[in-house]
Amino acid sequence: MKKIIFCFIICLFSFAVYADVFTDLEQLTSETGYLKNDLTKISGFINSELTKQILLNGTAGTVFPGNTCTLPGVEFGAQLGISAGSFNVEGLKSLKYDYLPQIDTDNADIPKYIPLPAGAFHVKSGFFPLFGKETDLGIRFLALDFGINQEKVKMRAQHYIFGLEQRYMLVKQTETSPFGVTGALSLDYLSGRVKIALAQDTSDTAEINGTPYDIVTDGQVVVASEWNVQTVGMKLVLNKELFFFNPFAGLGLNFNFGNYGTTAGIESYITITKSGDPGNTATEFAEVKAPYSSTPSMLDARLIMGFEIGIAAFKWNVTYEWAGEVFSLMTGIRFQI
Repeated sequence: MKKIIFCFIICLFSFAVYADVFTDLEQLTSETGYLKNDLTKISGFINSELTKQILLNGTAGTVFPGNTCTLPGVEFGAQLGISAGSFNVEGLKSLKYDYLPQIDTDNADIPKYIPLPAGAFHVKSGFFPLFGKETDLGIRFLALDFGINQEKVKMRAQHYIFGLEQRYMLVKQTETSPFGVTGALSLDYLSGRVKIALAQDTSDTAEINGTPYDIVTDGQVVVASEWNVQTVGMKLVLNKELFFFNPFAGLGLNFNFGNYGTTAGIESYITITKSGDPGNTATEFAEVKAPYSSTPSMLDARLIMGFEIGIAAFKWNVTYEWAGEVFSLMTGIRFQI
């Protein structure tokens, strides 16, 4: 009986001792919530950098000058290239954090431009003449889903494009009309998601409520961005056919709708062990997320220029589009029969 009472007293004493370490751990994990304000600033900055590019990235190209698929013509092709936007170093430098260390933008190796891959497939047909016989209707589409799974870095990217484009010839190049003029109306749906997770393992020693602890974290920093936008576009392109060489230039205008969202966060298992007492330890999961959302600018204008080289049904083209802070450079092929 005495042994039972003795064991009972030891257990009660043990609970009291270990209650301190759990209390200190709870205090430590609760302080991670103070990071949310800093993470919200990071989410907003990443979101603004991403939104500059998504619309141009998903809608560049596809209007080719000088000829349309009259009934019963068919055209199919593909484009591949990049879009790039100037990185807002001053904006990054202006972020003022409460707890996180400031980023040394003067000494950090920060790129001036952030490139993103771009591209799409398209099919056009003259079977749908909405504005007369010199018109065609086409669809453009792309579906990307890929990822990276390494020990310290995990990334998953998804990007989907679906659009309709009505192309029409306003002026055909003839002896009396030295230039051709092609116009287009388009409706595009863009959606996607990018998630990057960086492993973050640390170990340190600190005092909590006057008690020294060895602190070990095992977690990751996660940044995820999503977009779901729609855009109505109009383009007007002037061209001059010179045998098989066809340079062109034009203007574009897009009306945009939808939303973007970015969430920066930290998720980690935190283990604290009383220094010199390895049996006095506790572990808890802590998570902080800071979402940020925005809408695209309602209107954006573009300058378009490029050239196309065509031999019979085969045509190769290069197109450059400029929209202020961002630009795209695309190359593609198409077959028109």
